Amino acid sequence: MANVRNPQIVSTTAVLVDNGSVNVEKVLSVSKQGTDSLIFTYDYNKTERSVIWKYANTTDRNTEYALLTVASDDFSTGTDGLFVSPSLSTIKRLAGTADSNPECINLNAVVKVSKTNSTKNFIGDGGAPVYGIAFTFDAVDSLKEATWFFASSANRDTVYGELVSIAANANYFIENEVPTVNAGVAATGFTAEEKGDSVNHVTVLTVDTTFGAIAGGANLALGKLAYTFPAGAINIKASKIDVALTAEDGNIDADTPDVGLGTTLASGANALLSGAGATTENILTGQTATNCTGTATVKTLATSKVIETAEAHTVYLNIADGWAASGEAALPVTGTVTIEWTFIG
Repeated sequence: MANVRNPQIVSTTAVLVDNGSVNVEKVLSVSKQGTDSLIFTYDYNKTERSVIWKYANTTDRNTEYALLTVASDDFSTGTDGLFVSPSLSTIKRLAGTADSNPECINLNAVVKVSKTNSTKNFIGDGGAPVYGIAFTFDAVDSLKEATWFFASSANRDTVYGELVSIAANANYFIENEVPTVNAGVAATGFTAEEKGDSVNHVTVLTVDTTFGAIAGGANLALGKLAYTFPAGAINIKASKIDVALTAEDGNIDADTPDVGLGTTLASGANALLSGAGATTENILTGQTATNCTGTATVKTLATSKVIETAEAHTVYLNIADGWAASGEAALPVTGTVTIEWTFIG
């Protein structure tokens, strides 16, 4: 069952004691315990509901901890991570000393994030106030809280801003949808809508651009850069074009050019994309347009094209034809290009 989302995880690094998988949707927080363990908290009222992974040494424990957590400043920009840690140093509530092991929070389990202030003295810290960020959980038995404490209100406010979104700017991702992670870049004249997660992507490109000058009365292949995949190995699973060519000069209205997608730019005196080179149509083979007066060319093609890390990561919308006399100064193209692809890494 491919692409089924499973919230149950087990340790990547070998463990000495493992009392079960953890459901990352239900765990409230994770933190280091002792020198060699991680503790996953489900309910602050009942510690026996926690899950502990014990490792052979501190290095192994810390390696796994790094895989599970992300600092709040990176989390705010869409970096992968299941549990969030503070990007700035925290302090211990009763001592006023540095806290090297703050709880890392599952924000999906948090009911509310709020700022707190206290004028109560730290023990042995000369009466310095404390500035906190409180995380309220809807725990099994009652509402419970975890709190990060900071030595200054400025640090507290910075981290708080990394944890919350202004309503007008907020995006709510369904399930594990993180479209900005491992996404590519749309070229000028193309606007990308990214769907999926950090591995499985559907990129919908809205097209509103023009092809270059067509002299007319001769064969010519040309194209436009549409999108660039991120670095790494890519598997293109399917693609679709729904694009219309709309001539403005009236000379090539009846032309029926080849329209396709490839990893290289089409060029040269070629009436078909196949003549311009296989890589000019290696994502979606050239389709014959009905005309150049605005009738859409629509085609969906399933494929499994692997782009290796060292290969071209560009996507070009290409056309080719034996163009009618007088040609076109600039040929407008509108519509959408959709690509389903997987980031292999």
